[in-house]
Amino acid sequence: MNNWPGQPGTYANLAVYVPGSQTLAATQASVRVSVPPGQVVQATLHANGPPGLIAGSQYFVMSLQGQFGGQDVFTGASSMLLWMAGPYGGFNVRRSDVTGLMTVEVAVSGILVP
Repeated sequence: MNNWPGQPGTYANLAVYVPGSQTLAATQASVRVSVPPGQVVQATLHANGPPGLIAGSQYFVMSLQGQFGGQDVFTGASSMLLWMAGPYGGFNVRRSDVTGLMTVEVAVSGILVP
């Protein structure tokens, strides 16, 4: 998922939609964020599983990869076990300033279970 070509503001929220009759056992996720030079970013994946299953948040360690096309590019990836059901999971990305546009690309993978 992404928010191309980018957006103003401090936050970008990208929802992870799971079919109503299934649960996603998320096992890996990654984030890539481009912001104007000098800004920093935080990224989190939130999950709320069905009752009795593991739920919570995964906070990514975001690393500056360099400057490309006049933007600072940060990436983060992590292995995990988060259970996501219904419309309750998603990525939250926050940056330190509102100048310019913030472009976010995210991915989550895992196994869909009934």
